[in-house]
Amino acid sequence: MTGMKKTKPTLPGHSPKPVVFLSASAVDLTGPAWDGWSRRRNFHHTFTVYHVFVFVAICASFAIGMAAGAKLFGVAGGAAGALIGGYAGFVAGQLPELLVLRWLASNLSRASADELRSLLRDPSCQIQNVLLLELQRRGEDIDRELGLILELLVSEDVSQRGHGLAALSSAFPDLARQIGDYRLGDSTAECRRKTCKLREA
Repeated sequence: MTGMKKTKPTLPGHSPKPVVFLSASAVDLTGPAWDGWSRRRNFHHTFTVYHVFVFVAICASFAIGMAAGAKLFGVAGGAAGALIGGYAGFVAGQLPELLVLRWLASNLSRASADELRSLLRDPSCQIQNVLLLELQRRGEDIDRELGLILELLVSEDVSQRGHGLAALSSAFPDLARQIGDYRLGDSTAECRRKTCKLREA
């Protein structure tokens, strides 16, 4: 119908803003491979703000543990405190990403398959990997979305390539292994050359 303003697709219960996700991690949120901490199958990610959280938490906890241990038990206590504190910081630093992923998974579970596909095609989408995994979990055919992912892999925007590679690694791991020499920083022509075999498959 003409004259009607087209709105961006949104998650259920949220304002009409583009979905922004700060991680390009290829993480299976819903399948048996996800255990929250120790194991992430089909994993690929680029540097994100979540890595900053982890780094800062490790450094802060390392320093606090070392100071507290040294004050209580001397040099040996300082060394032990640093190790314990560093590990505690590593675990705590991952909480922001884990909470965002869980929040996102909860919201996506309430969206219809058509809504998920609409989000997937939104130019501002940055969570193609998560959307594909949710569709796959529901038994939806995601093969027809492969063309979209391949276009991301040859984008002029390196960040879009990162989202495409994360999506390919998550939802099409066998195909991702076929382009093991693919690099996000390659020229557009080189990216096309390396991914052409997937277009011909």
